[in-house]
Amino acid sequence: MTGPTGQPRTAYADGAFWVYPNPTTIRQYVMEDVMTHLADPNTRRLATACCACGRALRDAVSVETGIGPVCRKKHGFGTAYAALTPRQRKAVNKLIHAAGVACEDGDVAEILKLAAKVEKRGFTGVADKIRARYIKIRTKRASVAEYGWTPSRGEFPLGNTHLVLQVWTPYSPEFNAIRKAERVRARPVRQKTEHGKFHWEFKVEHGVDLMRVLAQAFPGQGMLTDKGPATIPTVAEFNATYGAKTGVRKIGS
Repeated sequence: MTGPTGQPRTAYADGAFWVYPNPTTIRQYVMEDVMTHLADPNTRRLATACCACGRALRDAVSVETGIGPVCRKKHGFGTAYAALTPRQRKAVNKLIHAAGVACEDGDVAEILKLAAKVEKRGFTGVADKIRARYIKIRTKRASVAEYGWTPSRGEFPLGNTHLVLQVWTPYSPEFNAIRKAERVRARPVRQKTEHGKFHWEFKVEHGVDLMRVLAQAFPGQGMLTDKGPATIPTVAEFNATYGAKTGVRKIGS
């Protein structure tokens, strides 16, 4: 006996149950059920990838904590985690899994909010790495040794240590072209750091000039600073905020 579309039918005492033996159709139905389950707001999702690097979670401890073994060791997770009570560990696991899900969804606002909570729990390295996956622009104040630049050109004097703004950005010839057009002095540094293999160093007093360049090269993008996450202003926002200050030149003027 067959059904109306020609598929075999199996009869049960309480009625007819239609059987569709086509494996592709069966997989399609299963996936539809799974996606419906995951879309249900009452379903609690667990991350399937490490919140810090995005690689798949493969061992039991990684699945439980939401972070892989290499990242646990690299970002100081194990030491802080070992000092927690079982109840605190459960709360941290839930938080990191939520951050992992946000990373999988690409929800940057939620990522930043959860990363702040992870950092508040004492996992600064993990929180920093979660942010860095989606925010590629970073500025940091640092004290560096002499460069060999000459004071006659308005650069750093010799023989001293200087406070600078270190800047990491995605590769962008436009950033350097705008920097040159704006006549903002900076030193390119090819040195491997935790944030990348290359960065720029600006004098701290050129911070507004740096923001002028960033507003033209990366308007509206996220940025990590020593004070936490921030948003790079657009040209209009820069002119409205900084252009009103005495001595600050507006973009385009």
